[in-house]
Amino acid sequence: MFDFFFKRARSRAATNAGAPNSTAVAAPAPSPAPASGQRRQQALDAAAALGSDESVALAFILSCGVPEARLRAAQLLHSRSIMEQAQKAMRETDRRVAKLMQQRLSELVQRERSQHLMQAAIARAQGLVADATVLPNQVVELDRAWAEAGSGPAALEADFVILRTELGQRLQAQAALQRRVMDLVVSMQAALTTTDGQTVAELDAVVLKADAVFDTVERDRALPSLPRHLLPEVMATRARLRERHTALKASEAAVVVREQALLVWESALAATDNGDVGSDVKDDKEGGTGDSGERVSSPREALTAQSIRQQWRSLPAIQDAQTDAALQARFDALLARLTPVSPPKRIAGAVPDRARAASRDPSESSPVGIDAAQSRAVLTAALEELHSALNEGALQRAVEQDRLLRSLITGAVALTSDQYSALSAARAELTRLQGWAKWGGTVSREELVVAVEGLLQQGLGVLELGKKVGSMRERWRALDATAGPAPRQLWLRFDAACGAAYAPVAAHFAELAQQREARVEKARAILAEIAAFITDAGLGGQTLGANDTATVGAIGAAETAAPDWRAIAAFCQRMKQDWQRLGPLERKQQKQLSAAFEQALQPLLDPLKGQQEHAIAHREVLINSVTQLAPQGRETLNQLQSLQATWQQHAKAFPLARAQEQELWQRFRGACDAVFAQRKQRSVDADAERNANQMARTAICVALEGMAADADATDSARAVQLRDQRAAWTAIGPVPRAAQTALQTRFDQAVATLQTQRDMARNRAAQLQLIDFDTALASCLASERQLLSSTPTSEQVAQPLWTPPTNLPAPLAQAFHARFEKAQAALAPNDQTYGQDLQQNQIVLETALLRLEVRLGLDSPPGLTRERLQLQVTGLQSTFKSGGAATADDLPVLQLARVCALAAATDAVAQNRLRAIAKVVLTHQ
Repeated sequence: MFDFFFKRARSRAATNAGAPNSTAVAAPAPSPAPASGQRRQQALDAAAALGSDESVALAFILSCGVPEARLRAAQLLHSRSIMEQAQKAMRETDRRVAKLMQQRLSELVQRERSQHLMQAAIARAQGLVADATVLPNQVVELDRAWAEAGSGPAALEADFVILRTELGQRLQAQAALQRRVMDLVVSMQAALTTTDGQTVAELDAVVLKADAVFDTVERDRALPSLPRHLLPEVMATRARLRERHTALKASEAAVVVREQALLVWESALAATDNGDVGSDVKDDKEGGTGDSGERVSSPREALTAQSIRQQWRSLPAIQDAQTDAALQARFDALLARLTPVSPPKRIAGAVPDRARAASRDPSESSPVGIDAAQSRAVLTAALEELHSALNEGALQRAVEQDRLLRSLITGAVALTSDQYSALSAARAELTRLQGWAKWGGTVSREELVVAVEGLLQQGLGVLELGKKVGSMRERWRALDATAGPAPRQLWLRFDAACGAAYAPVAAHFAELAQQREARVEKARAILAEIAAFITDAGLGGQTLGANDTATVGAIGAAETAAPDWRAIAAFCQRMKQDWQRLGPLERKQQKQLSAAFEQALQPLLDPLKGQQEHAIAHREVLINSVTQLAPQGRETLNQLQSLQATWQQHAKAFPLARAQEQELWQRFRGACDAVFAQRKQRSVDADAERNANQMARTAICVALEGMAADADATDSARAVQLRDQRAAWTAIGPVPRAAQTALQTRFDQAVATLQTQRDMARNRAAQLQLIDFDTALASCLASERQLLSSTPTSEQVAQPLWTPPTNLPAPLAQAFHARFEKAQAALAPNDQTYGQDLQQNQIVLETALLRLEVRLGLDSPPGLTRERLQLQVTGLQSTFKSGGAATADDLPVLQLARVCALAAATDAVAQNRLRAIAKVVLTHQ
């Protein structure tokens, strides 16, 4: 922390060394004690050899006195307890170690938190997998919880991926099942709504498909996930479809039966028109009678309008209106062809028509073609069905088959003798059963009367009691059809019992009627309240449309006060709820009042709809504004808060429908969350980048410290390392604020150490060069003084005075060597011409020395002030003329070499000036 003292001292020493009048050589900075450097290196080696035992590393940290070794040992600590001990011990001793421990403890806590959150998310996912139903919002919350957990162990991530994949498949299966069920409902409803031209085969295909789909749905694992209303709707629609299918099959069967009946009647009518009646009458006149003596009616006599009309009404009904109309038209045409025919006279002894018909050939009595064959087949089937009904005791069915046989026998189809005998026996059995049925009907009616009289004592509900009375009356009418009419007294008793039992039901329905009337009054009161509210709000004369933005959108732009749209929306909502709570009305009144209610609310709903569209558009603008915000902008948070406040104000001023409000709010909130997420991600990325920068700068510090610790490194290697690492340090971005000061201090210390080592090396080199410079100069001057003093002896000439300078730059060494050689060459023959040159070059030397002093900024002797000034002016003029371009010859070393190579008489002053110039040039080269 006191480095600035040493920097100031070094700068002062450098200044003193550069003074021109200074003759002393600057002493090199003291080098660190070998014992201290050796101890530091030993501590670093011991830290590198610690191994993986954290307790040993902690003991080393607590006992070591070298900060770099402590920091290297601290890199080995990972367990929480050891790191807490190291942080507590180094909090006041070594801040780098304490900060490293704090950072690792924070990372450990974050990892444990992430692992805990991941385990909780996996447990939640397992619970969802075990549940019978998985909702999409549950999976969304699970994904959000997993995202908050961050990264963690790979095993947990793999487990979550497996569970999440299964949940996704479950959701897809649920969605597919729901879609399949909804498609099934749509197809069944489409089949139910189709009425024109639908056949049993088409409906069979729909029913089979519905059954197959329903079977797969019932076995599907995702069945509990269906909405509660969907499965009952499917079952109800399926039941209606089955009813429709059964009814359509019955309708087609009824069409077949009616067509067969029409064919039989039309054949019989055609046979009578061709003359068969005349032959029958002729036979009667001849005296033919049956064995029993009864008169047998002719086919035309049996084919009367009344008989076939009764039979036509007893046939099953047809649902298809077009087919029913076509068959009814045929039946009406058949009735139109029938005319009253007077019955023929009975002749004694006449043979019955049936017996005569039985004795004839069937091919002669039946019409030619397929109609006769069909009629005979229908007659045979009806006779068999009659026997079957009698055997089963189905009296009603037996009566219907007997009616059908009577209608068939009156036509052109004749009975064989066996068929006639069987029909007679069957009718006798039918008569016997009808007698028993009449007796049993009387007994059943008495039981019905007793049951109806006991209904009031059963404590049944009103609706159930009404159903019971209705079912009793239906059973009474059924007995009329099977057992004949009832005695009058018994009927009066039954009717009185039904009236007494139905009295509570009638009272209940009367009360319901009164309630409906009260509901009508409430409905009219609601309509009156709506009209009064419209009048008070001043909206009665307005005709605002959904797109009238000039009136709806510009709130406050009108001359009058703007309507309270919030109150209007609340009023409309309340009126709709009151109307829904009215309850059922009469169908006609329900339709009329509903139309009146919609018409009454229309003056409020139209402008309200326009205002809602304006509010929705404004909120869409807010959502777009959020999406267009720059996540990393400086004013983004303030703008986002302002938009949220604006949203709240609009939501309070004009609330929308709950579903619409929720949908818009979710979009707005999602956009805001996206901005926050991007900002958070940017912060995370910035933290990661700063951490990476911290590691990079730490590596630079380590490299510089390693170079400083390398005693064998050359000055050029140190210079390259300093240049490269400084450039790399500058190129690296910011680091965490907590580590910035420590890293900068560490870097500055490492740079200062290397720079000090470079300065010391350069000073030592400069001193050696200056010594060689003095030696070489002294050799040259000694030789030249011998020439100037006297004639040298042979011993003096032969005496070696030159020592090669090994530390001087090449130009200086060559210049001194050449000057010395010239002096030695002139000394042997005692060349006085060379001595004269020495005297003459003294002025040139003075000028050269003055020029170098001016260039290097050194002081000149006081007597040379005028010449120095003139030289400076001349130099400036030449610089302006040349444009300031420097050449290689202008280097101080080369200029000094030229001065040193100049053979001139040099006194002590010039020698000191030359030495001062050499000191500056050699130090700063």
